[in-house]
Amino acid sequence: MNLVYNPQGATLPPNQQMLEADYKRELKEHFNIEFNQLFALTNMPIQRFGAVLLAKNEFHPYMDLLKDNYDAHNLKDVMCRSTISVNWLGELFDCDFNQQLQIPVPNKSRRHLKDLLTQNLEGDDIAIADHCYGCTAGQGSSCGGALENDQTKVV
Repeated sequence: MNLVYNPQGATLPPNQQMLEADYKRELKEHFNIEFNQLFALTNMPIQRFGAVLLAKNEFHPYMDLLKDNYDAHNLKDVMCRSTISVNWLGELFDCDFNQQLQIPVPNKSRRHLKDLLTQNLEGDDIAIADHCYGCTAGQGSSCGGALENDQTKVV
């Protein structure tokens, strides 16, 4: 069993490894619950969370937080570099978040799963927007949790 942690509100998640150790200790001690891994994910400023940020007048400060904590080292491991997202119609997106926002892959000749039978994705451009800072800020964030595994890094 794996757990997923999202911070409450407009903050970056704490260090994933330290948080996992705390959760393992506390859940074992108080509830006799054991789990394999904890994945710490950054809240993306889109859809429902984006609407909440706008309603609380926190959208721009949160975007500033993400931009101020951008770490170029995370670019090598973001999911859009090795994973595609496919909706129920077979349409292609560079990531789940682009799919939610209906931002298609940039290559106009390849927009459907069937196109991958005859075309290679390697080297193609990736559609990016401001929400992409969520995957690159601090320790980084992807489907598998934090991208940065350095325990000494504090966000």
